[in-house]
Amino acid sequence: MNTFSLSNTYLGFTDNMTPMLKARTEKTLNTNIRFDERVITQKEWIYEKIQSGAYPHKIENYSYYSSRTHAMTKPKTYYSIAWEQPTHDGNSVELSNELNKTLYDFACYIVNNNLTKEEILLELLQNENNDVIEAKKVEEKRLEEEKAAIEAEKKEKEEFQEWMIDKIKSYNNNEKVELYLSIFNDAYPERHATQLLAKTFLVYVDNIHVPQCRQALKQRLHVGNKISKKIFYHVTGVKLPNTDKETMVLLEYLTGSHYYGIVPYKVKSNSGDHKKGKDLFYRYINGIGYIEAYGDKIEYKGITGFVFYSVETGLVVIESKSGCVIARPVNNNKVQAFEKIIDEKGVEKINTLVNGLINKNGISPLYKELESAIIST
Repeated sequence: MNTFSLSNTYLGFTDNMTPMLKARTEKTLNTNIRFDERVITQKEWIYEKIQSGAYPHKIENYSYYSSRTHAMTKPKTYYSIAWEQPTHDGNSVELSNELNKTLYDFACYIVNNNLTKEEILLELLQNENNDVIEAKKVEEKRLEEEKAAIEAEKKEKEEFQEWMIDKIKSYNNNEKVELYLSIFNDAYPERHATQLLAKTFLVYVDNIHVPQCRQALKQRLHVGNKISKKIFYHVTGVKLPNTDKETMVLLEYLTGSHYYGIVPYKVKSNSGDHKKGKDLFYRYINGIGYIEAYGDKIEYKGITGFVFYSVETGLVVIESKSGCVIARPVNNNKVQAFEKIIDEKGVEKINTLVNGLINKNGISPLYKELESAIIST
């Protein structure tokens, strides 16, 4: 019996195998069998048998008489592990146990590499242990580097987001903003663009030299987004190619110095006027603050809301004092959704939530304007 464990080693036998063959071979070697009133793996059994003097044995074109078919069997290669068994008359007889090809190859590997010699085996096990320790260190280093890369990427995204917020807040090219809104709202009169949407795109355009901005433009200016490509042309004077492949190549090297300037745009109709027939209010954007918006005013139990739609928000109802979303209508039931949330939460709780948001973000400029108008009269 071994004084060492083979449970976590294959003695290097499977090291150079393909992943699929390695898995299949190790499964065979790890199969449990009963031997000498013990349950051990086949690899342990093979090793112990060779250690006790057994040897791998192979017979080519092996055939025997079958009592079932009353004929010789089809010739095959017979693999076994054999040993000499002493007889009562002082001689010996060869006995064997048939093996499959995998176990036979493993037995040959042990014999050919003298792995029954303790000093050779211990050296191999020590080397394997060193390899495991080294592999563990390499894996730990890889995980640390991966974690550091993820954290660096996260930090870079956060820093870019903060940078974008500052750029959007300070963006003051109203001519480009109105140009964006005119083109977009002319194309989609039923779903108006907002200044936030316009300024975000224009910050990308004006800062195309920033890698994240360039990447954002590549994602937007594809062949299926004709309106964004049209807007890009009118704010830069650069006409993008008709194919994605050519567009991506152009965007890869394009800089602000290649821009020609604004190309005037003539509004096709009044259908794009998102202010027409709408009420002014202000909605609150995290990191940005209050921005001007237009929607349909609705009131219920003393609470005022504005039905608003944009590409980034979808259809929502904005509470007037806090500028925050209070309801998301389903199946276009705007008033019903607004009244339902108030009835479910209760007026008192709604007002408490609103006051909490006002304490955190300040009150909507709409109410400051109303207060100023009252004072001035």
